[in-house]
Amino acid sequence: CMVWRYHPESHRFEIFSEGGGNNFGLELDSGGRLFTGNNGGQTRGWHYMQGGLHLMQGTTPNKFGPVRNPFAFGELPHMASEQVIPRFTHFATLVESTAIPQKYQNSFFSVEPLHNFVIASQRLVDGATFKTTDIGKVLTSDDSAFRPVYIGNAPDGSILVADFYEHYIAHGQHYQSQIDPTTGRIFRLRGKQESLEQDLNLFDKTTDELLALLNHPNRWHRHTAVRLLGERKDSSSKPKLQQLVRDGSDLESLNALWALYQAFSLDDQTASVALRHPYAMVRYWTVRLICDDIGFAHKRRSLELADSLGTLKDGPTRVSDKLFQAILELTDREDNAEVRSQIAGSARRLPVDQALPLVTAVLKHDEDIDDHYVPLLCWWALEIKLDSDRDAVMALFDDSQLRSEPMVIKHILGRMMRGLALKGGHHDLQQCAKLLKLADSQEQVDQLLSGFELAFAGRRMVGLPENLARALVDSGRSSLELRVRLGDDAATVDAITLLANGSAAVDERIAVARMLGEVKAPDSLEPLMAASLTSEDSRLQRAALTAVSAFDDPTIAQRVLGHFTQFPVDVRPAFFDMLLSRTDWAHELVDAIANGAIAPADVPSDVAQQLRNHSDVVIARLAGQHLGEGAKLKPADAQQRIEQVREVLGEGTGNPYAGEAIFMERCAACHKLFFKGGNVGPDLTPYQRGNLDTLLISVISPSLEIREGFEYMTLIT
Repeated sequence: CMVWRYHPESHRFEIFSEGGGNNFGLELDSGGRLFTGNNGGQTRGWHYMQGGLHLMQGTTPNKFGPVRNPFAFGELPHMASEQVIPRFTHFATLVESTAIPQKYQNSFFSVEPLHNFVIASQRLVDGATFKTTDIGKVLTSDDSAFRPVYIGNAPDGSILVADFYEHYIAHGQHYQSQIDPTTGRIFRLRGKQESLEQDLNLFDKTTDELLALLNHPNRWHRHTAVRLLGERKDSSSKPKLQQLVRDGSDLESLNALWALYQAFSLDDQTASVALRHPYAMVRYWTVRLICDDIGFAHKRRSLELADSLGTLKDGPTRVSDKLFQAILELTDREDNAEVRSQIAGSARRLPVDQALPLVTAVLKHDEDIDDHYVPLLCWWALEIKLDSDRDAVMALFDDSQLRSEPMVIKHILGRMMRGLALKGGHHDLQQCAKLLKLADSQEQVDQLLSGFELAFAGRRMVGLPENLARALVDSGRSSLELRVRLGDDAATVDAITLLANGSAAVDERIAVARMLGEVKAPDSLEPLMAASLTSEDSRLQRAALTAVSAFDDPTIAQRVLGHFTQFPVDVRPAFFDMLLSRTDWAHELVDAIANGAIAPADVPSDVAQQLRNHSDVVIARLAGQHLGEGAKLKPADAQQRIEQVREVLGEGTGNPYAGEAIFMERCAACHKLFFKGGNVGPDLTPYQRGNLDTLLISVISPSLEIREGFEYMTLIT
């Protein structure tokens, strides 16, 4: 998932923004903001920012590949909603069309293909981004084949909706060609009292006529005029566009700025004027366009990936001194969060002596401390310089005033410490010690320690320089986890005591269990075994079983196997995962099945399949003998079973209370529904459970479609 751009004249390609929830289309509003839909629930879509890293960065490597930036330490969220939104808002358009009633202007019209409607949502400012609140449905249908999949502002001022018109829109049916490619419809939405635009042939208009359209009330007319002016490059339009940038109305000035840049580029004088324009989006775009031709020289060598492919051989390497000073002065006084977010985003493209002053100026805006975008964009602008210009970045923290800035304390110090600690070289760790030594408030120390602990999650802190280890201990606020990872024997005793304390908070005991297993703490095996076998909390049992799997004691498998019948149903997946993690233990598991200690009926199908497919031929043979060959349900048999169940369901009504009990017994170990259940498989709450066609297929033939992120993988170490 990403947004990329390609310039047809200069042949420049660049990744604009990464992540999201499957991008089914792109929507540019009148201000040039970029939006797209979503393939999940809880949002009407994504607001993309230049250089942004959004959801799903490396969380499912088999689909998205490895995370491009392992030092991002955060991601930009989707647009929040004041309502619970079921899966999924496929795409949305922002209404800026003259044939739609005024009450819907600047609202999203979103298509919901699974639920057969188009819904309107008000767009609300949320710092540097937006959130939404639903207004109501504007198009619905009782026809279950009505599947709106695309929507957009039309040239005539209406809204056009593309209807896929298909009863099934799941991967499984498409894989089996159970769709009709000849169907499909287009609907037009318009206000009953609104007139349609008639003047639609803009190609034949003169340059002056196109200039007049830059202030047209219909967005399509404005944007088309910008494109045509950019393509024509009529020299007579240049001074007129420059004047419109200076003196035009808000949208007129913005569209003139775009056309001027496309046709002739942006001169310093016009840019300086535009940076003082009263309309925020003119300032926003002026910053972006000034910096757009500045590419990154830095490459992340460890991953052999370039951060940008956007430089020209003879292109500029820095912003002119005059414009840089103008942007810096703008940053100090800027009162709009969107503009500040663009300044931070553009700073990543600049050389270090220009990037760092801009970032530090943005970081002084305390009003952005809880913003969803600005703090992360500032961090990414600093992080990108850590390899290429380390000394310059670290010198920033010599300034006690900068260290005490609220946004630096909350968002930068911990991430800087974490990034240096993760790199893990001697020089990196020495600079961690320097940051701790420089800290002049307990709040700064706490953030630095938190970042350091995150860097060492899952491993022991060995080989630390003496001055860093001493600084960590001398900080006076080192946590139990930090001291355990440093190898402090007394802290390990305290952690084991906490694990065994039945009166302590379960979440704390779970965290301690995981940590003790990660560092294979001495003397912790027996307490972990006790927690895994006797705890009354299934979450703690699961965590302890996972922790126990790190130890090499040959008696572990037999002790756990002897307790199998006493494990609750929701603990058994962790039991099987533990035994499958080592070949010797898998041998003991399959032997227990062979001798009847574990009944084949108690072995989940996925565990049986892993045993049958095991690389050890003895395990695979015994599994085949005692668990069967695992014949898959044939499509014809599955369809027959679906029809049988459908017939039974049609004979009466359901009992949700009885259904809940069955769900908790059969499904909740893996799936969540209405806040109950596990997280092994997809959350079923936002799914279209009222549609029997898709529901029965998922229940009877669940492996027909496995959503990304839930596939089984084998990790060989």
